[in-house]
Amino acid sequence: MKKLVFLIAGAILFALNASAQVVVTDDESYTTGESSSVLDIQSDSKGLLLPRINGHNISNPVNGLLVFDTVTDSYWYFKNDDWFELLSGGTSANRMMISDSGWIQFIGEATAWEDLTVSVNSTTEGGSNPPRFAQFAHDGGSVPGAAKALNFMGSSKASISDNGLYSLNLDHSIEFWIKPNNETDKNKKIIEKDGVFYLEFRKHGKLAIKYDGIGWQESEEELDDGAWNYVVITMDDLGSEKLINLYINNEEALTISDDDNISTNTNDIEFNTNNTHFGLDNVAIWGKVLSETEIADGYNEGAGRSLTGSETDLNGFWELDESSGSTFSDETSNNNTGSISGTENSTFEWTDGLVGSSVTASVGVYTYWFDSENEEELYFSVQLPHSWLQGSDILPHVHWVGDENGGSGEDVCWGLEYTWSNIGTVFPNTTTIYSDTTIFNEPIVKAKHYLTKLPTISGSGKTLSSMIQCRVFRDASGKGGTDAYTGKAGLLEIDFHYQVDALGSDEEFIK
Repeated sequence: MKKLVFLIAGAILFALNASAQVVVTDDESYTTGESSSVLDIQSDSKGLLLPRINGHNISNPVNGLLVFDTVTDSYWYFKNDDWFELLSGGTSANRMMISDSGWIQFIGEATAWEDLTVSVNSTTEGGSNPPRFAQFAHDGGSVPGAAKALNFMGSSKASISDNGLYSLNLDHSIEFWIKPNNETDKNKKIIEKDGVFYLEFRKHGKLAIKYDGIGWQESEEELDDGAWNYVVITMDDLGSEKLINLYINNEEALTISDDDNISTNTNDIEFNTNNTHFGLDNVAIWGKVLSETEIADGYNEGAGRSLTGSETDLNGFWELDESSGSTFSDETSNNNTGSISGTENSTFEWTDGLVGSSVTASVGVYTYWFDSENEEELYFSVQLPHSWLQGSDILPHVHWVGDENGGSGEDVCWGLEYTWSNIGTVFPNTTTIYSDTTIFNEPIVKAKHYLTKLPTISGSGKTLSSMIQCRVFRDASGKGGTDAYTGKAGLLEIDFHYQVDALGSDEEFIK
Protein backbone atom coordinates (compact mmCIF):
# COMPACT_ATOMS: atom_id res chain seq x y z
CA MET A 1 0.00 0.00 0.00
CA LYS A 2 1.46 3.33 -1.01
CA LYS A 3 1.23 6.18 1.50
CA LEU A 4 2.06 9.88 1.42
CA VAL A 5 3.01 11.17 4.82
CA PHE A 6 3.48 14.89 5.55
CA LEU A 7 4.76 16.65 8.62
CA ILE A 8 2.34 19.50 9.39
CA ALA A 9 3.30 22.24 11.82
CA GLY A 10 6.17 20.09 12.91
CA ALA A 11 3.91 17.76 14.90
CA ILE A 12 0.92 16.52 12.91
CA LEU A 13 1.37 13.81 10.28
CA PHE A 14 -0.87 13.70 7.23
CA ALA A 15 -1.07 10.41 5.34
CA LEU A 16 -2.88 9.55 2.10
CA ASN A 17 -3.04 5.87 1.21
CA ALA A 18 -3.77 4.33 -2.17
CA SER A 19 -7.46 3.81 -1.34
CA ALA A 20 -7.86 7.58 -0.71
CA GLN A 21 -8.01 7.14 3.09
CA VAL A 22 -6.79 10.20 5.00
CA VAL A 23 -5.05 9.83 8.37
CA VAL A 24 -4.28 12.88 10.50
CA THR A 25 -2.22 12.19 13.61
CA ASP A 26 0.52 13.51 15.87
CA ASP A 27 1.77 9.95 16.38
CA GLU A 28 4.36 8.89 13.74
CA SER A 29 3.65 5.23 14.41
CA TYR A 30 -0.11 5.58 13.62
CA THR A 31 -0.21 5.49 9.83
CA THR A 32 -2.61 2.66 8.96
CA GLY A 33 -5.91 4.21 10.07
CA GLU A 34 -9.28 2.50 10.50
CA SER A 35 -10.39 0.75 7.32
CA SER A 36 -14.04 1.84 7.66
CA SER A 37 -13.21 5.56 7.72
CA VAL A 38 -12.42 8.01 4.98
CA LEU A 39 -10.88 10.45 7.45
CA ASP A 40 -9.23 9.13 10.62
CA ILE A 41 -8.04 11.73 13.15
CA GLN A 42 -5.99 10.38 16.05
CA SER A 43 -4.44 12.21 18.98
CA ASP A 44 -3.99 11.71 22.71
CA SER A 45 -3.58 15.40 23.52
CA LYS A 46 -5.45 17.54 20.96
CA GLY A 47 -9.02 17.96 19.69
CA LEU A 48 -10.90 18.72 16.50
CA LEU A 49 -11.79 22.35 15.86
CA LEU A 50 -14.70 22.81 13.46
CA PRO A 51 -15.36 26.05 11.57
CA ARG A 52 -16.35 28.87 13.92
CA ILE A 53 -18.98 31.12 12.38
CA ASN A 54 -20.61 34.31 13.57
CA GLY A 55 -24.14 32.96 13.20
CA HIS A 56 -25.02 29.84 11.23
CA ASN A 57 -26.63 31.50 8.19
CA ILE A 58 -24.65 29.66 5.54
CA SER A 59 -25.65 29.83 1.88
CA ASN A 60 -26.94 26.59 0.35
CA PRO A 61 -26.26 24.27 3.32
CA VAL A 62 -26.51 20.54 2.74
CA ASN A 63 -27.82 17.81 5.04
CA GLY A 64 -25.20 16.86 7.62
CA LEU A 65 -23.39 20.20 7.71
CA LEU A 66 -22.00 20.92 11.19
CA VAL A 67 -20.65 24.26 12.44
CA PHE A 68 -19.90 26.05 15.70
CA ASP A 69 -21.93 29.26 16.15
CA THR A 70 -19.96 31.88 18.12
CA VAL A 71 -23.17 33.81 18.87
CA THR A 72 -24.95 30.96 20.66
CA ASP A 73 -21.71 29.22 21.73
CA SER A 74 -23.08 25.93 20.48
CA TYR A 75 -22.88 23.48 17.58
CA TRP A 76 -25.52 23.53 14.85
CA TYR A 77 -26.52 20.67 12.58
CA PHE A 78 -28.38 21.07 9.26
CA LYS A 79 -31.07 18.60 8.16
CA ASN A 80 -34.06 18.79 5.81
CA ASP A 81 -34.12 22.56 5.30
CA ASP A 82 -33.64 23.45 8.97
CA TRP A 83 -30.89 23.93 11.54
CA PHE A 84 -30.90 22.06 14.86
CA GLU A 85 -28.95 23.13 17.90
CA LEU A 86 -26.72 20.38 19.26
CA LEU A 87 -26.43 20.37 23.07
CA SER A 88 -27.50 23.39 25.14
CA GLY A 89 -27.01 27.12 24.96
CA GLY A 90 -29.39 28.52 22.35
CA THR A 91 -32.91 29.87 22.12
CA SER A 92 -34.18 28.11 19.00
CA ALA A 93 -37.17 25.83 19.30
CA ASN A 94 -35.30 23.21 17.25
CA ARG A 95 -32.77 21.57 19.53
CA MET A 96 -31.08 18.22 19.72
CA MET A 97 -30.15 17.13 23.23
CA ILE A 98 -27.80 14.32 24.23
CA SER A 99 -28.59 12.78 27.61
CA ASP A 100 -26.12 11.24 30.06
CA SER A 101 -27.21 7.79 28.88
CA GLY A 102 -26.39 8.64 25.28
CA TRP A 103 -29.92 9.07 23.95
CA ILE A 104 -30.51 11.86 21.45
CA GLN A 105 -33.74 13.83 21.86
CA PHE A 106 -35.00 16.20 19.19
CA ILE A 107 -37.29 19.08 20.05
CA GLY A 108 -38.78 20.71 17.02
CA GLU A 109 -38.90 18.49 13.96
CA ALA A 110 -39.15 15.38 16.19
CA THR A 111 -40.98 16.28 19.40
CA ALA A 112 -41.20 14.76 22.87
CA TRP A 113 -44.43 14.87 24.89
CA GLU A 114 -45.46 14.35 28.50
CA ASP A 115 -48.73 14.09 30.41
CA LEU A 116 -49.78 16.78 32.88
CA THR A 117 -52.42 15.30 35.20
CA VAL A 118 -54.65 17.46 37.39
CA SER A 119 -56.73 17.12 40.56
CA VAL A 120 -60.40 18.08 40.37
CA ASN A 121 -62.64 19.74 42.95
CA SER A 122 -66.40 19.72 43.47
CA THR A 123 -68.64 22.39 44.95
CA THR A 124 -72.30 23.31 45.18
CA GLU A 125 -71.54 27.02 45.52
CA GLY A 126 -72.95 29.43 42.96
CA GLY A 127 -75.44 26.90 41.65
CA SER A 128 -72.78 24.44 40.56
CA ASN A 129 -74.02 20.87 40.10
CA PRO A 130 -71.29 18.36 41.02
CA PRO A 131 -71.41 14.66 40.06
CA ARG A 132 -71.86 11.97 42.71
CA PHE A 133 -68.71 10.55 44.27
CA ALA A 134 -69.34 6.82 44.53
CA GLN A 135 -67.70 3.40 44.42
CA PHE A 136 -65.94 2.46 41.20
CA ALA A 137 -64.26 -0.88 41.96
CA HIS A 138 -63.54 -3.24 44.86
CA ASP A 139 -61.50 -6.33 45.70
CA GLY A 140 -63.95 -8.77 44.09
CA GLY A 141 -65.39 -10.24 47.28
CA SER A 142 -69.07 -10.39 48.16
CA VAL A 143 -69.85 -6.77 47.43
CA PRO A 144 -72.38 -3.98 47.77
CA GLY A 145 -74.76 -5.12 45.06
CA ALA A 146 -74.29 -8.83 45.80
CA ALA A 147 -76.86 -8.66 48.62
CA LYS A 148 -80.53 -8.50 47.66
CA ALA A 149 -83.14 -5.73 47.59
CA LEU A 150 -86.81 -5.33 46.76
CA ASN A 151 -87.54 -3.70 43.40
CA PHE A 152 -91.04 -2.35 42.75
CA MET A 153 -92.13 -2.49 39.10
CA GLY A 154 -95.56 -0.89 39.24
CA SER A 155 -98.71 -2.18 40.96
CA SER A 156 -97.20 -3.73 44.07
CA LYS A 157 -96.61 -2.52 47.61
CA ALA A 158 -94.86 -3.68 50.78
CA SER A 159 -96.58 -3.56 54.17
CA ILE A 160 -95.35 -3.74 57.77
CA SER A 161 -98.02 -4.22 60.44
CA ASP A 162 -97.98 -1.69 63.25
CA ASN A 163 -98.64 -4.17 66.09
CA GLY A 164 -98.35 -1.28 68.55
CA LEU A 165 -94.56 -1.22 68.10
CA TYR A 166 -94.02 2.12 66.36
CA SER A 167 -95.02 5.34 68.14
CA LEU A 168 -94.40 7.83 65.36
CA ASN A 169 -95.77 10.76 67.40
CA LEU A 170 -92.81 10.42 69.82
CA ASP A 171 -89.03 10.36 69.32
CA HIS A 172 -88.26 8.13 66.34
CA SER A 173 -86.12 7.66 63.24
CA ILE A 174 -86.83 5.83 60.01
CA GLU A 175 -83.94 4.96 57.70
CA PHE A 176 -83.81 3.11 54.38
CA TRP A 177 -82.10 3.03 50.99
CA ILE A 178 -84.00 3.75 47.78
CA LYS A 179 -83.00 3.59 44.12
CA PRO A 180 -85.15 5.64 41.72
CA ASN A 181 -84.89 5.13 37.97
CA ASN A 182 -86.19 6.62 34.73
CA GLU A 183 -89.58 4.94 35.33
CA THR A 184 -90.03 6.45 38.78
CA ASP A 185 -93.09 8.71 38.69
CA LYS A 186 -93.20 12.05 40.44
CA ASN A 187 -95.74 12.81 43.20
CA LYS A 188 -95.86 9.11 44.10
CA LYS A 189 -95.52 7.99 47.71
CA ILE A 190 -92.43 6.12 48.88
CA ILE A 191 -93.54 5.38 52.46
CA GLU A 192 -96.57 6.26 54.52
CA LYS A 193 -98.43 5.51 57.71
CA ASP A 194 -101.82 6.77 56.61
CA GLY A 195 -103.10 9.55 58.86
CA VAL A 196 -99.67 10.08 60.48
CA PHE A 197 -96.95 10.78 57.89
CA TYR A 198 -96.11 10.51 54.18
CA LEU A 199 -92.93 10.77 52.06
CA GLU A 200 -93.11 11.02 48.27
CA PHE A 201 -91.05 11.62 45.14
CA ARG A 202 -91.06 15.11 43.62
CA LYS A 203 -89.57 16.45 40.39
CA HIS A 204 -85.83 16.95 39.89
CA GLY A 205 -85.07 14.18 42.38
CA LYS A 206 -86.41 16.02 45.41
CA LEU A 207 -88.53 14.53 48.20
CA ALA A 208 -91.52 15.95 50.03
CA ILE A 209 -92.69 15.03 53.54
CA LYS A 210 -95.96 15.56 55.39
CA TYR A 211 -96.90 14.82 59.01
CA ASP A 212 -100.36 15.01 60.53
CA GLY A 213 -101.17 18.68 61.05
CA ILE A 214 -98.10 19.79 59.09
CA GLY A 215 -98.46 20.48 55.36
CA TRP A 216 -96.24 19.17 52.56
CA GLN A 217 -92.68 20.52 52.56
CA GLU A 218 -90.06 19.81 49.91
CA SER A 219 -86.37 18.93 50.36
CA GLU A 220 -83.46 21.04 49.22
CA GLU A 221 -81.20 18.07 48.47
CA GLU A 222 -81.91 15.72 45.55
CA LEU A 223 -81.79 11.98 45.01
CA ASP A 224 -79.23 10.57 42.61
CA ASP A 225 -81.26 8.91 39.88
CA GLY A 226 -80.20 5.36 39.05
CA ALA A 227 -78.14 4.98 42.23
CA TRP A 228 -78.77 3.91 45.81
CA ASN A 229 -79.67 6.84 48.08
CA TYR A 230 -79.67 6.85 51.88
CA VAL A 231 -82.78 8.48 53.39
CA VAL A 232 -83.32 9.18 57.09
CA ILE A 233 -86.34 10.82 58.78
CA THR A 234 -86.01 11.86 62.42
CA MET A 235 -88.56 13.45 64.76
CA ASP A 236 -87.49 14.94 68.07
CA ASP A 237 -90.43 15.38 70.48
CA LEU A 238 -89.51 18.46 72.49
CA GLY A 239 -92.88 18.66 74.24
CA SER A 240 -94.25 21.97 72.98
CA GLU A 241 -92.42 21.59 69.67
CA LYS A 242 -91.80 18.83 67.12
CA LEU A 243 -88.46 19.02 65.29
CA ILE A 244 -88.45 16.96 62.09
CA ASN A 245 -85.36 16.45 59.94
CA LEU A 246 -84.97 14.77 56.55
CA TYR A 247 -81.51 13.60 55.40
CA ILE A 248 -80.50 12.48 51.91
CA ASN A 249 -77.10 10.83 51.50
CA ASN A 250 -75.83 12.21 54.82
CA GLU A 251 -76.86 15.77 53.90
CA GLU A 252 -79.57 17.61 55.83
CA ALA A 253 -82.26 18.13 53.18
CA LEU A 254 -85.12 19.62 55.21
CA THR A 255 -85.86 20.84 58.75
CA ILE A 256 -89.40 21.39 60.06
CA SER A 257 -90.24 22.93 63.43
CA ASP A 258 -93.90 22.86 64.43
CA ASP A 259 -95.88 23.17 67.64
CA ASP A 260 -98.87 21.13 66.44
CA ASN A 261 -99.57 17.81 68.06
CA ILE A 262 -99.02 14.77 65.85
CA SER A 263 -101.50 11.95 66.25
CA THR A 264 -100.74 8.28 65.79
CA ASN A 265 -102.74 5.18 64.91
CA THR A 266 -102.30 1.47 64.23
CA ASN A 267 -102.32 1.65 60.44
CA ASP A 268 -99.67 -0.34 58.57
CA ILE A 269 -96.43 1.25 57.42
CA GLU A 270 -96.52 0.87 53.64
CA PHE A 271 -94.16 1.40 50.74
CA ASN A 272 -95.17 2.21 47.14
CA THR A 273 -98.89 2.72 47.71
CA ASN A 274 -99.15 4.69 44.41
CA ASN A 275 -97.66 1.95 42.23
CA THR A 276 -94.46 3.35 40.76
CA HIS A 277 -90.95 1.98 40.15
CA PHE A 278 -88.00 2.08 42.58
CA GLY A 279 -85.67 -0.12 44.63
CA LEU A 280 -85.89 -0.47 48.43
CA ASP A 281 -83.27 -1.86 50.82
CA ASN A 282 -82.39 -2.01 54.54
CA VAL A 283 -85.42 -0.48 56.28
CA ALA A 284 -84.95 0.35 59.98
CA ILE A 285 -87.31 1.97 62.52
CA TRP A 286 -85.77 3.33 65.71
CA GLY A 287 -87.38 4.48 68.96
CA LYS A 288 -84.91 7.34 69.23
CA VAL A 289 -83.53 10.29 67.26
CA LEU A 290 -80.44 9.20 65.37
CA SER A 291 -77.49 11.55 65.86
CA GLU A 292 -75.57 13.05 62.96
CA THR A 293 -72.71 10.67 63.77
CA GLU A 294 -75.03 7.66 63.62
CA ILE A 295 -76.46 8.90 60.31
CA ALA A 296 -72.95 9.33 58.90
CA ASP A 297 -72.11 5.79 60.01
CA GLY A 298 -75.24 4.50 58.32
CA TYR A 299 -74.34 6.25 55.09
CA ASN A 300 -70.71 5.05 55.27
CA GLU A 301 -69.57 7.13 52.28
CA GLY A 302 -72.31 5.58 50.16
CA ALA A 303 -71.39 1.97 50.95
CA GLY A 304 -74.00 1.52 53.69
CA ARG A 305 -73.81 -0.78 56.68
CA SER A 306 -75.58 -3.93 57.86
CA LEU A 307 -77.27 -3.95 61.28
CA THR A 308 -77.55 -7.09 63.41
CA GLY A 309 -81.06 -6.41 64.73
CA SER A 310 -79.94 -6.33 68.35
CA GLU A 311 -78.96 -2.64 68.50
CA THR A 312 -80.39 -0.59 71.38
CA ASP A 313 -83.68 1.20 70.54
CA LEU A 314 -83.95 -0.60 67.19
CA ASN A 315 -87.66 -1.49 66.96
CA GLY A 316 -87.59 -3.07 63.52
CA PHE A 317 -85.04 -3.96 60.86
CA TRP A 318 -85.93 -5.45 57.49
CA GLU A 319 -82.78 -6.27 55.56
CA LEU A 320 -84.78 -7.21 52.45
CA ASP A 321 -82.13 -9.80 51.63
CA GLU A 322 -84.63 -12.44 50.50
CA SER A 323 -84.09 -13.91 47.05
CA SER A 324 -87.69 -14.98 46.39
CA GLY A 325 -91.18 -14.93 47.85
CA SER A 326 -93.64 -12.26 48.99
CA THR A 327 -92.58 -11.84 52.62
CA PHE A 328 -89.54 -10.26 54.27
CA SER A 329 -88.26 -10.92 57.76
CA ASP A 330 -87.66 -8.58 60.69
CA GLU A 331 -84.15 -9.15 62.10
CA THR A 332 -85.07 -7.79 65.55
CA SER A 333 -86.59 -9.88 68.35
CA ASN A 334 -90.02 -8.45 67.45
CA ASN A 335 -90.08 -10.77 64.41
CA ASN A 336 -92.59 -8.50 62.65
CA THR A 337 -92.52 -10.05 59.16
CA GLY A 338 -93.55 -7.80 56.27
CA SER A 339 -95.54 -8.75 53.18
CA ILE A 340 -95.59 -7.79 49.49
CA SER A 341 -98.68 -7.57 47.31
CA GLY A 342 -98.41 -8.17 43.57
CA THR A 343 -96.87 -10.81 41.34
CA GLU A 344 -93.22 -11.75 41.75
CA ASN A 345 -91.07 -11.07 38.66
CA SER A 346 -93.95 -9.10 37.17
CA THR A 347 -94.87 -6.25 39.52
CA PHE A 348 -91.97 -6.77 41.93
CA GLU A 349 -88.68 -8.65 41.98
CA TRP A 350 -85.71 -9.46 44.18
CA THR A 351 -82.66 -7.85 42.66
CA ASP A 352 -79.12 -6.78 43.54
CA GLY A 353 -79.09 -4.51 46.58
CA LEU A 354 -76.66 -2.27 48.37
CA VAL A 355 -75.79 -3.92 51.68
CA GLY A 356 -76.52 -7.14 53.50
CA SER A 357 -75.13 -9.57 56.03
CA SER A 358 -73.11 -11.28 53.29
CA VAL A 359 -71.02 -8.22 52.46
CA THR A 360 -67.32 -9.09 52.78
CA ALA A 361 -65.75 -6.86 50.12
CA SER A 362 -63.30 -4.05 50.63
CA VAL A 363 -64.51 -0.47 50.79
CA GLY A 364 -63.17 -0.21 47.25
CA VAL A 365 -62.07 2.81 45.24
CA TYR A 366 -64.24 5.76 44.27
CA THR A 367 -64.64 8.19 41.40
CA TYR A 368 -67.03 10.91 40.21
CA TRP A 369 -70.08 9.69 38.25
CA PHE A 370 -71.67 12.11 35.76
CA ASP A 371 -75.41 11.86 35.16
CA SER A 372 -76.93 11.40 31.69
CA GLU A 373 -79.72 13.93 32.18
CA ASN A 374 -78.17 16.88 34.00
CA GLU A 375 -75.02 18.86 33.27
CA GLU A 376 -72.63 18.19 36.17
CA GLU A 377 -69.18 19.69 36.54
CA LEU A 378 -65.88 19.70 38.40
CA TYR A 379 -63.25 22.42 38.63
CA PHE A 380 -59.45 22.54 38.55
CA SER A 381 -56.43 24.75 37.85
CA VAL A 382 -53.38 24.07 35.69
CA GLN A 383 -49.98 25.74 35.88
CA LEU A 384 -47.79 25.13 32.85
CA PRO A 385 -44.57 23.43 34.02
CA HIS A 386 -41.00 24.49 33.29
CA SER A 387 -40.55 21.48 31.02
CA TRP A 388 -43.26 22.82 28.66
CA LEU A 389 -42.12 24.32 25.34
CA GLN A 390 -43.35 27.90 25.60
CA GLY A 391 -45.97 28.87 23.06
CA SER A 392 -46.70 25.32 21.93
CA ASP A 393 -50.19 23.79 21.84
CA ILE A 394 -51.58 21.51 24.55
CA LEU A 395 -53.85 18.50 23.98
CA PRO A 396 -56.51 17.74 26.64
CA HIS A 397 -57.83 14.19 27.11
CA VAL A 398 -60.58 12.72 29.30
CA HIS A 399 -60.20 9.17 30.68
CA TRP A 400 -63.50 7.63 31.78
CA VAL A 401 -65.65 4.52 32.27
CA GLY A 402 -69.35 3.72 31.94
CA ASP A 403 -71.46 2.11 34.67
CA GLU A 404 -73.46 -0.03 32.23
CA ASN A 405 -73.28 -1.43 28.72
CA GLY A 406 -74.42 0.93 25.98
CA GLY A 407 -76.02 0.48 22.61
CA SER A 408 -74.89 1.37 19.12
CA GLY A 409 -74.39 5.11 18.68
CA GLU A 410 -74.64 5.85 22.40
CA ASP A 411 -71.72 8.21 22.90
CA VAL A 412 -70.65 10.40 25.81
CA CYS A 413 -69.86 14.04 25.07
CA TRP A 414 -67.35 15.79 27.33
CA GLY A 415 -66.83 19.53 27.58
CA LEU A 416 -64.03 21.74 28.88
CA GLU A 417 -64.50 25.43 29.66
CA TYR A 418 -61.28 27.33 30.30
CA THR A 419 -59.51 30.69 30.47
CA TRP A 420 -55.70 30.98 30.12
CA SER A 421 -53.53 33.90 31.26
CA ASN A 422 -49.84 34.71 31.55
CA ILE A 423 -48.46 36.22 34.74
CA GLY A 424 -49.20 39.94 34.70
CA THR A 425 -52.05 39.72 32.18
CA VAL A 426 -55.84 39.71 32.53
CA PHE A 427 -57.75 36.43 32.23
CA PRO A 428 -59.88 36.58 29.05
CA ASN A 429 -63.45 35.38 28.65
CA THR A 430 -63.77 31.60 28.78
CA THR A 431 -63.68 29.27 25.78
CA THR A 432 -65.58 25.96 25.71
CA ILE A 433 -64.55 22.92 23.68
CA TYR A 434 -66.40 19.61 23.22
CA SER A 435 -65.81 16.08 21.96
CA ASP A 436 -68.02 12.99 21.66
CA THR A 437 -65.42 10.79 19.94
CA THR A 438 -63.67 8.01 21.87
CA ILE A 439 -60.62 6.06 20.71
CA PHE A 440 -62.80 2.92 20.44
CA ASN A 441 -65.56 2.96 17.83
CA GLU A 442 -67.85 0.51 19.62
CA PRO A 443 -70.86 0.37 21.95
CA ILE A 444 -69.77 1.31 25.47
CA VAL A 445 -68.75 -1.64 27.63
CA LYS A 446 -69.35 -1.40 31.38
CA ALA A 447 -66.18 -0.56 33.39
CA LYS A 448 -63.99 -0.39 30.25
CA HIS A 449 -61.35 2.35 30.20
CA TYR A 450 -62.16 4.90 27.47
CA LEU A 451 -60.32 8.00 26.30
CA THR A 452 -61.89 11.03 24.62
CA LYS A 453 -59.61 13.54 22.90
CA LEU A 454 -60.77 17.13 23.26
CA PRO A 455 -59.80 19.72 20.61
CA THR A 456 -56.27 21.15 20.74
CA ILE A 457 -55.79 24.33 22.79
CA SER A 458 -53.47 26.89 21.21
CA GLY A 459 -50.57 28.00 23.38
CA SER A 460 -49.53 30.85 21.11
CA GLY A 461 -48.19 33.75 23.16
CA LYS A 462 -48.35 31.84 26.43
CA THR A 463 -45.35 31.65 28.76
CA LEU A 464 -43.97 29.59 31.63
CA SER A 465 -46.02 29.56 34.83
CA SER A 466 -49.11 30.77 32.99
CA MET A 467 -52.35 29.49 34.54
CA ILE A 468 -55.46 27.83 33.10
CA GLN A 469 -58.69 27.85 35.13
CA CYS A 470 -60.98 25.04 34.02
CA ARG A 471 -64.41 23.42 34.32
CA VAL A 472 -64.83 19.87 33.02
CA PHE A 473 -68.37 18.59 32.50
CA ARG A 474 -70.49 15.98 30.78
CA ASP A 475 -72.45 17.66 27.99
CA ALA A 476 -75.69 15.83 28.85
CA SER A 477 -77.82 18.37 26.96
CA GLY A 478 -75.82 17.88 23.74
CA LYS A 479 -74.79 21.52 23.26
CA GLY A 480 -71.49 20.66 21.63
CA GLY A 481 -71.94 17.06 20.48
CA THR A 482 -74.01 13.90 20.79
CA ASP A 483 -74.54 12.39 24.24
CA ALA A 484 -76.99 9.48 23.93
CA TYR A 485 -75.50 7.15 26.55
CA THR A 486 -78.12 6.57 29.27
CA GLY A 487 -75.69 5.30 31.88
CA LYS A 488 -73.43 7.28 34.17
CA ALA A 489 -69.92 8.22 33.04
CA GLY A 490 -67.19 7.92 35.69
CA LEU A 491 -64.30 10.37 35.38
CA LEU A 492 -60.96 8.63 35.89
CA GLU A 493 -58.74 11.57 34.95
CA ILE A 494 -58.37 14.61 32.77
CA ASP A 495 -54.86 15.33 31.56
CA PHE A 496 -52.99 17.51 29.08
CA HIS A 497 -50.35 16.28 26.66
CA TYR A 498 -47.72 18.99 26.26
CA GLN A 499 -44.57 19.37 24.21
CA VAL A 500 -41.37 19.04 26.21
CA ASP A 501 -38.51 21.51 26.12
CA ALA A 502 -35.75 19.78 28.06
CA LEU A 503 -33.83 22.96 28.85
CA GLY A 504 -34.67 24.52 32.20
CA SER A 505 -33.52 26.72 35.07
CA ASP A 506 -34.34 27.48 38.66
CA GLU A 507 -35.86 30.81 37.66
CA GLU A 508 -39.60 31.25 38.19
CA PHE A 509 -40.56 32.62 34.78
CA ILE A 510 -37.71 31.83 32.36
CA LYS A 511 -35.73 28.86 31.08
